[in-house]
Amino acid sequence: MELISPFCSDKRHRRRVFACAWPERPEDGRQVAERLHDLSGRLLEIPALAFDIWPAFDMRAARVTDPGPVRSMTVEDLGRLMERRGRFDPPRLPAPVGPEGYNIAFGGHASFPPTRAEELAVYIRIGRSRPGSLNHAYVEPRLDSAIWSEPETSLRLLDSMIEVFEAPWATAFGRILGGLVPGATGSICERPWMIWSTEPPPPASWELQNWQRALSDFGPAPEVRPHRGGRLSVWP
Repeated sequence: MELISPFCSDKRHRRRVFACAWPERPEDGRQVAERLHDLSGRLLEIPALAFDIWPAFDMRAARVTDPGPVRSMTVEDLGRLMERRGRFDPPRLPAPVGPEGYNIAFGGHASFPPTRAEELAVYIRIGRSRPGSLNHAYVEPRLDSAIWSEPETSLRLLDSMIEVFEAPWATAFGRILGGLVPGATGSICERPWMIWSTEPPPPASWELQNWQRALSDFGPAPEVRPHRGGRLSVWP
């Protein structure tokens, strides 16, 4: 499938996402909190994404009394919050987290309480320890974020996510609703921008297989180069 326009100006996108993934790895709330502190600090160092991130555990508008932002919380307090609110399923405290780990969302805001939709969203599925399971992290800036026209800055963000989560797979992609067929509904296509990996995805991972399928759906990447001990593929 030919790419009809550069990634940053592709009007078909409904979402644009940075993502990384890693295989099963048990972690407790404190370990998760340490990674989140690290991620928060790295986001603040990128001008296009320099927003504090706040935990978002409930489907409601943010309140002044909500805990956060992440950088103002101690690792201990954030870890306890993960244990109380972020576990994907039982058991509950004081038992160790179960094999499905934590499911956590954060919103990045220019001010708080926010006066408009979040500037970026962060979704993390972490601590899954069941054999064959996959953990992943998404950072989703707004479609109009300046970062989408800054390839070097975008690669810097991917590198940060790879380091924070010790991930062997990472990507930046746009999501096209309706797929690639004009007028189609109910299908989704992920249009690649960057795909990096140090190893093939596990056969049972539908998510990583989707990333890999992009390599054939959109043709070979015009640019492929060694990067961080793996291979980085880049499309226009």
